[in-house]
This record gives sequence, C-alpha cells and structure tokens, in this order.
Amino acid sequence: MSGMRRLPCGSVTFVFTDIEGSTRLAQVLGAEYGSVLHRHRKVLRRAWRAGGGVEVDTLGDSTFAAFADADAALHACRLAQQALAAEQWPESYARPRVRIGIHSGRAWPHGGEYATAEVHLAARVVAAAHGDQVLCTAATARAAGELPGDLVLWDLGPHLLRGFHPAERLFQLVAPGWERHFPPLRTEPLAPSGLTVAA
Repeated sequence: MSGMRRLPCGSVTFVFTDIEGSTRLAQVLGAEYGSVLHRHRKVLRRAWRAGGGVEVDTLGDSTFAAFADADAALHACRLAQQALAAEQWPESYARPRVRIGIHSGRAWPHGGEYATAEVHLAARVVAAAHGDQVLCTAATARAAGELPGDLVLWDLGPHLLRGFHPAERLFQLVAPGWERHFPPLRTEPLAPSGLTVAA
C-alpha cells in the first residue's frame, strides 16, 4: 500500500469484506483460486475508489476500507456487489460470495492505521453477515441520511455482536436484483429483554 494515501479522519465509515466459504472455494479451485482472489480484490478496489474510499488493509480474502462519507460508502458497496455479480468468473461456482459489514464512528488514523473500537465493531458486523449480504449499523444508517428510492436499508432489529454491549441495531442494504432473504444473522443470542424490535 502506498505511503502517500490519506486516510479519512473525524467521522469515518469503515467497510470490511470477506469471502464466505473461502477455504472450500480454495480447495475446489486449486491453482485457480489465486486468480479469483486477485480479480475480486481488483473489483473491490475499483468500487472503493469510485466512492472516494481508501483501502486500509487486506489479509487473505478480507479487505478493509475507510470512507469520509457514509452515503458514498453504501453506494460503493452497491457498486462492488454489482460488479462482482457481473464479472466473468472461470465457472459459476467460482464466483466469490462476498459479505460486507459497515460501521460509522469517530476515528483518527495513527501511523497509517486506525486503533479504535469502532474498527472492531465493523469487523463484528461483517462476521454476522452471509455471502452477498451487506449489513450496516444504525450509526451508518443515520450518517447516510436519505437514500435514493431504489436503494433501501432494511431494519433487522437489535443484534448482540461478540464483545459488544448493548445490542446493535443492524440494517441490510437492499438494491434491485439482489437476494433479499438470508439465514439468521451470525450473532449472539439476545436476552429475553432484548427481543423487542421497534415497529
């Protein structure tokens, strides 16, 4: 990564991605997995740049980007999922099913990285998602404001993320042509008092 990059500061929206079932995909594809991994990173980087985001880090099949604007981050995630679906993969089963987690908070970079619990929260959000699913916290939903009519945030209610209390209200980004229904989120069980979901 370039030492000249300028990471957003103040109000920052963090975006984490990874490939669901990456170990199995690597086993199935063998030597071709490296090419698929590289192409998927290129697709994501184009989407992040288009949204004014900055890639912070990559590790294996995971990526981490930061945006100064929550609305731009959500649009970049839409571009990323659309581009991944449109990409010509070697076989249909080779398409990486990328899950995305987004959280917005106050943060300042130090030494080219962020050292804040806000980053850890964003990482917990992506861990709760399924392949092809885009989740964000209520903080991102508030920061983004009103989205265009064909882009919607579905309120999934409060969810308990490992290491974080109280429960976080999570939203699913929905766009035309996307899968809308997924298995239950991968979150901790809520206590009975935390089951109430606002209408």
